[in-house]
Amino acid sequence: MPPTFTNPQEHGLLPPELEREIFEFAALSRPVTIPKLMLVAWHIKEWVEPLLYRTIVFDDPIDGYPAFTIDVLLSAIRSKPAFFFHDAVRHISFQTGGYISPADGMVVISACSGVENIVAYRDPLLGDSQLPLKRLSTALRQMLNPFESTPLSQADFAHPLLSHLTHLELRSDFLRAADADEWTGLATLPQLTHLAFHSYITFPVFKHILDTSSTLELLVLLTPYVPSWETEGGRDKEDEYLLRDMRFVVMTCGDPHRDWQMGARGGKDHWKRAEEFTASRRAGLVNQWFIETDESIP
Repeated sequence: MPPTFTNPQEHGLLPPELEREIFEFAALSRPVTIPKLMLVAWHIKEWVEPLLYRTIVFDDPIDGYPAFTIDVLLSAIRSKPAFFFHDAVRHISFQTGGYISPADGMVVISACSGVENIVAYRDPLLGDSQLPLKRLSTALRQMLNPFESTPLSQADFAHPLLSHLTHLELRSDFLRAADADEWTGLATLPQLTHLAFHSYITFPVFKHILDTSSTLELLVLLTPYVPSWETEGGRDKEDEYLLRDMRFVVMTCGDPHRDWQMGARGGKDHWKRAEEFTASRRAGLVNQWFIETDESIP
């Protein structure tokens, strides 16, 4: 029978609260080591195992974080009680060089029903789900209208999946000036404060959204190259008006997958960079609308 200590400090033991804090800090600092930490003791396994699944990435994780395979994850889902993945998972990226079937994707989404941040834009995985999402990176046209039988302007922007979003990043939606009215529904999302497009320069769409939204604090155009607008001829008055809007930011973003992971891990992603840039702009420290980011800085 193990000894019972009334005062753990007298015997060189740490209080359980401090011990847990230390192991959780170590686990979060380098999650790839969590399987080894789980072998130390059963109570430590209970503390750190959920942290292994906090952020699920299937391909090309940043240094110190594990890469999941769909087979390994599905096996873990089958072996755990239903509450485990609901409580543990907060971020999922379905971006992968391989293939995840819609059926397997739905098993993951159903199990991880507490997830708040998702990347899913190749398949319409999210169409019927009602997750408590706060952040979403997707192809909105495909998600809301996967068969494109009706214009996006008639899509259901009241979809429950969109009702709690604060950050929406549209990675694969092609914008045209003539389609500006189709995107009016974005201005009706009740919690949306941050919106980003990976697209070409389409001033009428951006201006129309900013003019009609009462909640947006940032509209970011992410581009892999430095814009050459100044050398392409003059802009009209509406374009100039948009560029003076403090909420509108244009920035380079070379690797969206790495950038998303940095944000999920609490690092500086494009949202954080845009917020800092806008704060400097409002303070009069910068007098421009474009920021070229150095993604080598975490």
